Amino acid sequence: MQTSITLIPKGLSVKSLGKLAKKYFPTETGYGSVQVVIDELKMPNDKSYWALMSKDVLNGSRNKSFKKQQKMVSELSKKASVQCEVPKALEAVVSILTHQVRSGVRLFSDNPVTYTRCLEELADFQVLVGGFAPSGLRVPYLLSYANPCFGVAVLRKFRSLAIG
Repeated sequence: MQTSITLIPKGLSVKSLGKLAKKYFPTETGYGSVQVVIDELKMPNDKSYWALMSKDVLNGSRNKSFKKQQKMVSELSKKASVQCEVPKALEAVVSILTHQVRSGVRLFSDNPVTYTRCLEELADFQVLVGGFAPSGLRVPYLLSYANPCFGVAVLRKFRSLAIG
């Protein structure tokens, strides 16, 4: 499984990152499409930390329920003896966008259409991140049903170092 490491900076939110993304994707929000979810995800991150996220969804995680996908992440975590988790929307957005800025490669793209489910659930809808097209990254939320486009990425957080 290929991964990408990214700093998740303190004070950043999905909404504020969209303002920065407008430089690359000149849309109203900086994203290819978003639903009302972006206003729900405006809470800023409370501390900086590094995160290592898979560059694609887990093999075999497409077209499964979110509950089954969470179990797959848990089993991988146990097998690898490393704490892995489903990413939050902010972690997925930051990881995917910074990889694209660094390398020019769009992860979780529109060819084939790929979304990772995220931990956040809004009114019985699961937040998704992906479908990254030339017009930008998409951050929708949909019912938590199985779909061949919906898989789950894996994230490993590295705790902040206390200096001083």
